[in-house]
Amino acid sequence: MLFISPESTLSNKWVERTDSNESGIIVTRFYFNRKLNLQFLNLYIRLIIFFYFLELILIKKYRPQIIHMHFSQNSPWVIPFAKLFKIPFIITEHWSAFLGWPNIGMARYKNAGKSFEACNYVLPVSNSLLNGIEKFTGANVKSKSEVIFNCVDVNMFNYEALVIEEKITFIGRNAEEKDLPTLLIAFKKVLDWLPKFKLEIIGSGDFYDINKIASELNINNNIILSGGLNKNEIAKKLKHSQLLVLSSFIENSPCVIGEAHCCGLPVVATDVGAVKELIMEGGVVPPKSPELLAEKILEQLDKKTDRMALAQRAQTRFSYDAIGQQIFEVYQNVCAE
Repeated sequence: MLFISPESTLSNKWVERTDSNESGIIVTRFYFNRKLNLQFLNLYIRLIIFFYFLELILIKKYRPQIIHMHFSQNSPWVIPFAKLFKIPFIITEHWSAFLGWPNIGMARYKNAGKSFEACNYVLPVSNSLLNGIEKFTGANVKSKSEVIFNCVDVNMFNYEALVIEEKITFIGRNAEEKDLPTLLIAFKKVLDWLPKFKLEIIGSGDFYDINKIASELNINNNIILSGGLNKNEIAKKLKHSQLLVLSSFIENSPCVIGEAHCCGLPVVATDVGAVKELIMEGGVVPPKSPELLAEKILEQLDKKTDRMALAQRAQTRFSYDAIGQQIFEVYQNVCAE
């Protein structure tokens, strides 16, 4: 397995490679220093993919039964190997560019379409993304596709009978598309009915503007800014919360919805991207509608959610085992063709 991470090197090197055996799977990981120029980094990643397959097939004499890539943009460097050695080729696609955000231009959409046409199977992480792939690239992929959601580590995100606080939670970086101003306005209306409630905002970014809006709305004392947290800390926060709320005007397939559900938490969010496909308990409202968002939050808080039952249902849908079984069945079908 090849893993390429832009998260930064483990040391101060420009590029670092590690090889390990993880549950019987040989994993090669490349880490990059974040200071590298983005254009150079994109080229270097493609070269790594190219030489990795040379090493794998020509030197180590190992021929994979399937090549499975995440994200289509690097696939042109893999397709020649797949065709030359007659290896089935699968793409799992996550990129929100196929929902129109960001717009990457017709040339790149067209090139992506060629990759989707060339591969044996496409596994988008939502139906909305599948529709977007066809819309923006012109590729006809529905006959060779299966939607497989993002998975959740249920060893971390699971139900625990903990004290539930008077709190709703937002998780995400402070970016324009997350539309935190709409959430703050909605929360102000929630406080008219539930004045003791808190809104905890978890995520990275500069929150100066959020503090300013909260001050103007006079709700500072009810806002908790927790910054970026690791997955364990996020799981604990969710288990103590009553509701996850997302206010984005652009989304793809937010992992945090599955994570919240696996903790037994309902979700209220805006109806964008794959949000409606993912929510099992809670509801959606149109984006940029603070009044409707506040109403839906209050409506959900008034309900009694069986958190244990929700967590159990969610885990059968989002767990590693559940998602792994879906992918394995695709592998079986592709190898049988």
